Amino acid sequence: MSLPIGLQLYSIKDETEKNFTEALRKVAQIGYTGVEFAGYGNLASSDLKVLLQELGLKACGSHVSLEELTKNIEGVIEYNLAIGNPYIICPWAGYACKEDYENMAEILNAVGAKCREKGILFGYHNHGHEFQEFQGEYGLDLIYKGTDKELVKAEIDTYWVQHAGLDPVEYIKKHAGRCDLIHIKDMEIINVS
Repeated sequence: MSLPIGLQLYSIKDETEKNFTEALRKVAQIGYTGVEFAGYGNLASSDLKVLLQELGLKACGSHVSLEELTKNIEGVIEYNLAIGNPYIICPWAGYACKEDYENMAEILNAVGAKCREKGILFGYHNHGHEFQEFQGEYGLDLIYKGTDKELVKAEIDTYWVQHAGLDPVEYIKKHAGRCDLIHIKDMEIINVS
């Protein structure tokens, strides 16, 4: 079984900010066949669609800010449908207390429902701060517990799971059935002994 591998364009944001089109050309030349967006280089959806076709790249996801998701979800969906992107992902949110996670679950369910109506999958991408514990439950688990797995997928970032001291493989297994996309990146392990 071969898994498709795409590049999260946020990881080369310095390049995409300089020249978005040229950065995509380089990504294709390296050999990637998929890209996950973190902005669209101010391109119209029709222009980006043509560029992706020209370069042989497929959209495999797009990180869209929580503000944009809650204020302009229809526009976000329309743009992503136009470029052939199957996934919209909320990349980050801040939390101060348990109720913030529970409230976020409601917001994510609402956004996910709107995406699903139009045939787009929606997900949430974690960082390390979501592993704050509340009576033995991680904030990230509260989000997944409070959301419908058909409406909100888990885009698990293995780096941040490991950074929090958990086993990424076990954490992915814990949320089996909702992990369609996974972020994998290097982590330097320093031995201080």
